[in-house]
Amino acid sequence: MKKSKVDSVFLAGILKSRDLKSFGNDKCFQSLIKELKSLEIDGIEINSNDGDGPKIKVHFILGLVLGDNLGLNTVLDFNKSFSSNSFCRFCKVKKLETKSLTIERDDMLRNRSNYEKDVLLNNPSETGIQNYSQLNEIPSFHVVENFCVDLMHDIFEGVCHYDICHVIEYFINKASYFSLETLNTRKQTFQYGAIEIDNMSGEIKIAQIKTKHLKMTAREMMTFISFFHLMIEDLVPHDDEVWKFLLSFIEIIDLLLAFEICDEIIPMLRKKIEIHNRDYVRLFNDTLKPKHHILTHYPTVIKQSGPVRSFWCFKFEAKHKEFKLYSHAIMSRKNICLTLAKKYQLKTAFKLLNNIDNISTCYYEVYDKHKIVSDFKNLISEMLRVPKTQVEFYSKAEIEGYKYQQKFYIARFITDIELYIIVDIGLLRKNKVFLFCQKLNRIQYNPSILSFEVDEKQLGSFSIIFPKDIVGPPMNLIKTATGKSILRVKEYYFSK
Repeated sequence: MKKSKVDSVFLAGILKSRDLKSFGNDKCFQSLIKELKSLEIDGIEINSNDGDGPKIKVHFILGLVLGDNLGLNTVLDFNKSFSSNSFCRFCKVKKLETKSLTIERDDMLRNRSNYEKDVLLNNPSETGIQNYSQLNEIPSFHVVENFCVDLMHDIFEGVCHYDICHVIEYFINKASYFSLETLNTRKQTFQYGAIEIDNMSGEIKIAQIKTKHLKMTAREMMTFISFFHLMIEDLVPHDDEVWKFLLSFIEIIDLLLAFEICDEIIPMLRKKIEIHNRDYVRLFNDTLKPKHHILTHYPTVIKQSGPVRSFWCFKFEAKHKEFKLYSHAIMSRKNICLTLAKKYQLKTAFKLLNNIDNISTCYYEVYDKHKIVSDFKNLISEMLRVPKTQVEFYSKAEIEGYKYQQKFYIARFITDIELYIIVDIGLLRKNKVFLFCQKLNRIQYNPSILSFEVDEKQLGSFSIIFPKDIVGPPMNLIKTATGKSILRVKEYYFSK
């Protein structure tokens, strides 16, 4: 469940987009490719046992090249534009067919053999390949086997906008279940909770719905799509086809956001995506967009590379923002790339020298200002079988990249899903963090809103829960317009 940090993104190289256009990929990436080949073929020697043992040679293999569609297609030498007749880097299906194609065509997937033939044709508009990629010189890597997608741009800045705008337009104009004013009122007064309140977006305008693009960042859309159905669930009949379409789409997103996905889930995800794309065309009389087509490849990508949230672009966008801020502050323009690289090296060296233990091994952060005296220290001491002096208590902590605090909720899976409220956050002197929680006794999964209805006053036994046993990120209790107390658990397949 570990969430990566921006500080864990390390700089390998930096170049100007202008130089990439002027000199091409081969010249711009030749030094990086040479280094990656050396790391795989030659490896590096490291000392073992704190320098006292024998040296060990370690070889590094390039696993994936990450990025959004434009970035990946540029770096991997595929067609850059969705307007191209052959825009997909995963398959050879033409754009006209993708407008109605609801499945991934196995017979059209790219492989090393048809890639070589397409390169020889030298016809980018037909093949989708601009040039033979020099990245293929890396022994264990090939561009057609780079099974990588970007959930951030494909879904939260792509498919979500098309789907949600159609859904809202149907609910407001065709079915007349509510008005746009009602939706905006409920959206602005919805109880997002402390975790998601900062990701609340602004009002939705009619013009945004017509252009099929809401004014939201990817993170704001991620929050909105998670709670949209809860905002309006009492206004829309649950047997409405578009309501069912919306719930099915949210289920797909929950699956894609999972931290772990077993093999049995992938066929189900593939079928859900097929039905989703088919219903999109049928219900809204609209053609599928390129990002709907990319979505059909997600099950294959997950099977080859694992959960897609592991390589989305949120952290890289945040890292890029740092460099943009630096570049605006730097007065010299003689060699901006060199200046930014030095700035990054100095920052990294500072972190290593001042926080060397935490940057490499620590998965939690606590601060003295959040220290508390627990009312349950005697009970916790007995449960842990340690002296009271060996345990410290906090009201807040950051664990594996997520913020936890008292009165947040967490989920745990044993034989079934279990929900808990956090009472205290504890830290053992052995640098082991834990959550002291109380179980919710009365919970009921409601498939019509993809959430658990709970009675937050019906509490049961106390438990000590360690981070490795937590399912998904922490949650806040949500109150719907009808007064229901709701918890939205992110791990879809655990909540069934």
